[in-house]
Amino acid sequence: MELREETLSTAVKYRGKILTVLEKVVRLPDGRRGMREVLGHPGAVALVAVDADRGIYLVEQYRSPMEKVLLEIPAGKLDPGETPAEAGVREL
Repeated sequence: MELREETLSTAVKYRGKILTVLEKVVRLPDGRRGMREVLGHPGAVALVAVDADRGIYLVEQYRSPMEKVLLEIPAGKLDPGETPAEAGVREL
């Protein structure tokens, strides 16, 4: 069975500073129509930084949705024109 969906239309429902929400009408493999909500993002990089003693570096980051500081691997979104390698160096 073919698993691909054909996009019939796309509408921007929200455009923010970082995220875009799209609503797509698709034709399903069996011919029925379906709807997909797609979250657009400029891309991101995440790194697992390991030192010579096999220690892993983590960073503390305040996360508004959780309303607390979390411990996580270094990560960040890509700026316009920035490569993942450049963003990785910036985040480290």
